[in-house]
Order: sequence, then C-alpha cells, then structure tokens
Amino acid sequence: MTFSAAVLARSLGGAAEQKKKIQGETLRDVLEGSPIGAAVSEVATGERLSVNSALVKMFKAATHDDLITGDIKDTWTDQNDLARAFGIFKSDERLVNFEARRKRLDGSD
Repeated sequence: MTFSAAVLARSLGGAAEQKKKIQGETLRDVLEGSPIGAAVSEVATGERLSVNSALVKMFKAATHDDLITGDIKDTWTDQNDLARAFGIFKSDERLVNFEARRKRLDGSD
C-alpha cells in the first residue's frame, strides 16, 4: 500500500502537497483497517487528532468525535500512568511494555 502511494505521488510530478495528501490518506487507511485501537495525538498537549474505529469500539464511544473531543485524562484510572506515558512520548522514546488501567467512556474498566 505504501509503495503504491509513493509510485502515484511520483507519477503526479512529485508535488510535495499531493504527496503529503496521499501519505496521509494511506496512513488513515492503515490505521482504520487495524484491529488494534490507535490514536494520533499532539504530544505537547495530549489532544487527540484522530482515532480509529477499533479504539472507538474499545472505549465504547458512540462516535469517533466522542474520543477526539473528550478529555484524555478521563480514560486513565491512575493519572500518574498518564504522566509517565506522556513523559516517554515527550522524550521521543518508544512506549514499550507499558501497562496501565484505562476506563471506558461509560466509566467501566
């Protein structure tokens, strides 16, 4: 899929804007097709920019917007875990073998 997007971008003259659009659409398609819940967030603020359907289902949200506009703090059982996770993100490290309890939007675990 990524290879196809790169070839298409080159055939369109390699315009940077068009290439970014295709790459963004490809990433969106990959994330949306994943059975694993995923979110794209702004590291500095924690603001969710995008979520996939698997994450919507996992958190029992009615819509994607419910997760995007909701406060991320509300889904963490222990706020210290949230602080640790964001500390790792802000230091450009990978979040590996990190476990934390989370809550669904209805408050259930």
